[in-house]
Amino acid sequence: MNKQIRTNLPTLRFNNGRLSQKAVSEATGIGQKTLSALETGASKGIEFNTLLKLCDFFHCNLDDLLI
Repeated sequence: MNKQIRTNLPTLRFNNGRLSQKAVSEATGIGQKTLSALETGASKGIEFNTLLKLCDFFHCNLDDLLI
């Protein structure tokens, strides 16, 4: 059984003013390649610090960020 955790980043970016990955990267300090990998499912893992930065930036809970 292969379960994958995905992020809701595209929707969060869209709902917060159609933000680009570059804008999120600059505001959070998270690399644009990292954001892209998280959005496409290419990431092998995610650091807790990254999750915290994204939740703080989007003013959301972890439930809103992860699918």
